[in-house]
Amino acid sequence: MGNCWRCSPLASKIRRDAFAIQFFCLILIQASLADEAGRLHEFSRSRMEMQHDRIDNKMLTSWSMDHPIYVGPQDGLKKVDKISELPGQPGKAVFDQYAGYVTVDATSGKALFYYFAEAAEEPSTKPLVLWLNGGWSGCREAAWSHMERREQRKVSGKEKGKEETFKMRTGRERGDIVGSPEVTHRDGVGIRKNYLKISGPGCSSLGGAMLEIGPFFVNRDNKTLSRNKYAWNNVANMLFLESPAGVGFSYSNRTSDYNNTGDRSTTADAYTFLINWLERFPEYKGHSFFITGESYGGHYIPQLANTILSNNKIMNITMINLKGIAIGNAYLNDDTNTRATIDYYWTHAMISKETHKAVQENCSFNGTYTGLCRTAIEAANNEKGLIDQSNIYASFCWDASAPRQHHASVTNTDPCASYYMRSYLNRQEVQRAFHANTTGLKQPWLDCSHIISPENWKDAQVSMLPSIQQLISSGIRTWLYSGDIDAVCPVTSTLYSLDILGLQINSPWRAWYSDDGEVGGYVVEYKGLVFATVRGAGHMVPTYQPQRALTLFSSFLQGKMPPE
Repeated sequence: MGNCWRCSPLASKIRRDAFAIQFFCLILIQASLADEAGRLHEFSRSRMEMQHDRIDNKMLTSWSMDHPIYVGPQDGLKKVDKISELPGQPGKAVFDQYAGYVTVDATSGKALFYYFAEAAEEPSTKPLVLWLNGGWSGCREAAWSHMERREQRKVSGKEKGKEETFKMRTGRERGDIVGSPEVTHRDGVGIRKNYLKISGPGCSSLGGAMLEIGPFFVNRDNKTLSRNKYAWNNVANMLFLESPAGVGFSYSNRTSDYNNTGDRSTTADAYTFLINWLERFPEYKGHSFFITGESYGGHYIPQLANTILSNNKIMNITMINLKGIAIGNAYLNDDTNTRATIDYYWTHAMISKETHKAVQENCSFNGTYTGLCRTAIEAANNEKGLIDQSNIYASFCWDASAPRQHHASVTNTDPCASYYMRSYLNRQEVQRAFHANTTGLKQPWLDCSHIISPENWKDAQVSMLPSIQQLISSGIRTWLYSGDIDAVCPVTSTLYSLDILGLQINSPWRAWYSDDGEVGGYVVEYKGLVFATVRGAGHMVPTYQPQRALTLFSSFLQGKMPPE
């Protein structure tokens, strides 16, 4: 029966649609993956059309000169935000936790949600670190949901003409394909529209806390938590921000804000959040401040850092003691990311020599994609097959309710972890404990937003390298790191970006070691910048290699090269 279905016209159409989606994703979205990991057609196309010389760091911070920064009353709100205990928490925490909303625009009623985990020991002596997730393309999930794997495909009702209803899967940053709303597709048009809705910037930093570096992970029962012994609040005070409004629990009472967001407004709101948050937690004003994150954080973080530097010169605004930034698998440059992804496929035996050569001969990777180039990239995308690009060796989450099985992966990571997290964070008692969803949001909490409309994403720069260069020139500690089994924003992309920067090498390439004595990756020190790889890590480095990520993070905070 199964073989007959595979041979049917419907199955053939589904396979063609899946490959078409992959081609569409790679051409138009590799240039804007995030989180890290893509965003929609118009978003990506507008980025490709922009010229590198349009980047102007003054433009990125000039908003603060034209508009007063909103600072609201914060008295008593810290006490209100304190979390007594999270549902299912394993015993009493040895550190304080806070969560709640900070208003960044009183006129529109725009409020950003945060979660703050103080350092487990001596928080008064530890730095303050902001973590920002980015986003990642939904191409793989959309393609998989259209394949003939019947245990993952839900077709409801009888076929009427060419209309079918599929269960689409999301979970973009983690890579699982479980649990999301139904959408209807007609003549293949809906496939493209749904893809556009589930890709691009707009993933939750609360997801980063619960899946990567926070103090707790959600267990398989979706109700209890376990302690993350490699949590980054072992060495720092960790602040997680859901940004922009429309991501996670963050919201605006003016729905038009969701259709008019972008790099600049996200930066402005994040800066306003920090100013207000520091008024709520004034004891942290003098602490060393670092910004970390991943994926499309390659846009968020440099722009926010430059905004802080610019506004620190204004005497009547709270000074933020910015010391450094660190970005994992950063999306920094449109053209290098697209070219680097194809090269990564080739060097990892995912595509043929002939196809790689065809891409090299027909693609200039300068923002113009000819028909021959698109055909070559489509061939590459088809050859690599349907894999999890955020970890090319990872398995998919086929059944989150089944007992945990051994998965075909070089990492011991549960591919269903984001499903547990989503289930946990959508429980009412959990939201009450987090002081979240106090206005009765219509949409459920998702690790990546379906509200933010990527085609309306504004002012995304073609390259963030000039912003990185400005931070280096300003003496800001700048680290980039890459998990070496990520094909979304692969290590090759960062290396190509470093070639463009042309920085002087101070300490040559060498291996670095994690606390277990294993090679954690490789590192090179440039003048003003450190680049490190993390061996065996995917797009979300701490998810796949938590111990190595903590070792690297600790070195970054200390301003020391990773251990030899």
